[in-house]
Amino acid sequence: MVTGNNRFFAMSPARAGELGLQRGDLLAISPPGSRHLRDLVFSGAAHAAMDAGAATVLFRPAREPSPQARYIEAGERLGVDAAYKCKVRSPWWRVPMVKPADLLVTYMNADTPRLCANQAGVHHLNSVHGIYLQSGLRRLGLNLLSLASLNSMTMSLRPTDCRDDAMTP
Repeated sequence: MVTGNNRFFAMSPARAGELGLQRGDLLAISPPGSRHLRDLVFSGAAHAAMDAGAATVLFRPAREPSPQARYIEAGERLGVDAAYKCKVRSPWWRVPMVKPADLLVTYMNADTPRLCANQAGVHHLNSVHGIYLQSGLRRLGLNLLSLASLNSMTMSLRPTDCRDDAMTP
């Protein structure tokens, strides 16, 4: 999911409470970035136990926002509605949603890519990729793919090993 402005849309539950946002205005997400996805599984308990300031909810009213969602007006005052991804959708404040992925794949990090089973069932932003498994293979895939992805091929090179000077004999 691409927000167009993660600072505006992704927030901590505490911040959402300060803003008076209602449950129907929010969606549980894997926070932007991937540092929290280093284990084989991202569980509901891990999601709930994240730092209190972690952006684990997304402002995304499903229908018309609640009366407390004056946050939209604040976004317009800040010019969030004029950002490219926001101005090309209607309404600008409804981030297009995809269903929660079965596995989350890290790719923008200083470590090797990782597969992490999304047992928390949270949505993800474009700082990670999502893999969706066929229903008949879902259980097996959730149990094995994260572990199987840690092998000599995926773990042999780190991004820093791919520099030109590191590759010369």
